[in-house]
Amino acid sequence: MLKQYKKALNITLVLLLTAILINELTVNYIKDNGLNDVINTNLAQSLPNIELPDLNGELRNLKEWSGKPMIINFWATWCAPCLREIPLLKNFKDQNSNFNLIGIAVDRELPVLRYAQEMQIDYPVLIGQMQAMNAAQEFGVNVYALPFTVFTVANGSTLGVFTGELHQEQLDEISKIIEDYDANEITLAQAQNRFSSI
Repeated sequence: MLKQYKKALNITLVLLLTAILINELTVNYIKDNGLNDVINTNLAQSLPNIELPDLNGELRNLKEWSGKPMIINFWATWCAPCLREIPLLKNFKDQNSNFNLIGIAVDRELPVLRYAQEMQIDYPVLIGQMQAMNAAQEFGVNVYALPFTVFTVANGSTLGVFTGELHQEQLDEISKIIEDYDANEITLAQAQNRFSSI
């Protein structure tokens, strides 16, 4: 019985590591081959009507947080780059009250609840497995490599999708684009064009 358990555990670990490796390779392939532009050209023009349960099981709609620029981060507990960028996103949110940060966990409920509590995530997190992937499709995202982050401006217009792990430099650059747009210094098309060059 113990041998069967060890064998099942080993198979599970191999499958999990394979999924992580495939995810990393996909993100790198997207970046190396300029496919972010392809992803961004198929985007929804505005914030879609997406409802998913939050950490308390309450059904929430993304539009509840409109009125400010939004950072909508798709992540999972099994995704190492996702977990690395969450502290960065938390810090950004704490320093920038003019943005709404929402996490969408493409994962099972229990691991998300544990991780959110462990990391003291203090922003809304919505949870779904296939429902979260359907939410990504509502945005026009058809490449499923985590993490990816959708950025909107205050009126709900979609600015773009950043695929892969965000770093401070990229977040600062995107924040500046949104700031310029909000100050009417650039049009939405110009903002989207600048975003696509990141």
